[in-house]
Amino acid sequence: MKSESKIQEAYDMLKKQGVIKENPNYLGTSAPQQPAVSPREKTPFFDNSEKDALLQKLLKSKNPDDLQAANRLIKSMVREVSLKDT
Repeated sequence: MKSESKIQEAYDMLKKQGVIKENPNYLGTSAPQQPAVSPREKTPFFDNSEKDALLQKLLKSKNPDDLQAANRLIKSMVREVSLKDT
């Protein structure tokens, strides 16, 4: 989702932390391209270690409800960062 920079930032952070081990394979496309680096100053995406710890726990779970909760948490964190940027 190249047009969604916040989602890409969250994905990159999860990959850096080792939560995501491999890039997913998309049908009909080659490996996803790396997004262009934004010229703005980078700030930590997650400044709340409690949310970060909860997110990691939810993402490691095999329970579909936990994965949905992780998705909602990521979306709320992205929303918080977006509001800070405006």
